[in-house]
Amino acid sequence: MRALRVRRAGRIVLPGLSVTVPRGMVTDLLGPSGSGKSTLMRAIVVCR
Repeated sequence: MRALRVRRAGRIVLPGLSVTVPRGMVTDLLGPSGSGKSTLMRAIVVCR
């Protein structure tokens, strides 16, 4: 995924995120509440 931008209520909440996960690799998302984990997952599911 390259240069993902997510806008919520007119505000950019993920500004240009890029990430590469090799095929077959298991990965996880860690971070405190409010850091954008669920927002990222929703954006990935919607973009596919």
